[in-house]
Amino acid sequence: MLTSRALLVVPALAALVTARPADACGGYVRFPQPMLVTTHFVPARDGSDRTRMFILSRELAPPHLVWRQLAPMSYDSTQIADREPLDRAYKLTLVGPAGTRVVTAQRRAYLKTYRSGPMAALEIDPDPVATRWDFRIALAGDQSSTTWLEATRGAADASDVRWLQAQSVRGMAPKDLAVSTVKTTRLVTFYQRDGKPTTLVRSGERAIARAPGYAIGAIETGGMTFVLVDDNGVITSIGV
Repeated sequence: MLTSRALLVVPALAALVTARPADACGGYVRFPQPMLVTTHFVPARDGSDRTRMFILSRELAPPHLVWRQLAPMSYDSTQIADREPLDRAYKLTLVGPAGTRVVTAQRRAYLKTYRSGPMAALEIDPDPVATRWDFRIALAGDQSSTTWLEATRGAADASDVRWLQAQSVRGMAPKDLAVSTVKTTRLVTFYQRDGKPTTLVRSGERAIARAPGYAIGAIETGGMTFVLVDDNGVITSIGV
């Protein structure tokens, strides 16, 4: 099982990858450390509408900030608080259905979104993404060889329920599950009693990994495929 929880704290973006043991024989795998990209349409009365894009880090926002709605003329409940910019711009790679794009970012903020608590964020410079904004994750540095793999949604069936029972997950019906596939890997998400999602990564009858959150897709980088699971804005990478 290969997993790596994204623990990046801006501005420590140089930690692009982490070397982790792959097996007991001492092999090593370099793990990507993806950060979640969140995109917001901001309408304006004068017609100067725009899209703002942020990269969420694991760094929690401090208390007693002054929050305001990011897009007050919309149904987007995201709130933003000001933060001083970085001393210099950082290079990052955006990856998603829109492709792969290398950008720079220097502006910082704090965000509260519907999917995460108050977190530190970097705002992407607007020009490079003005016409292509469907990106899901960001990686530190120039990782332009990385490609996005969409997870194909499917319908759960009785075999998924039986397989979960073999993994000690009981009391589920097909309607309680969300399933998707990346290549030949099946991703099965269920909700625990506390209402929080958990995703199991399945290869045949074998459980590769279990991670909190729900699958958002996968990336290919360095000759490997990594499934990405989002848990309230923090992403776990799972090598498959």
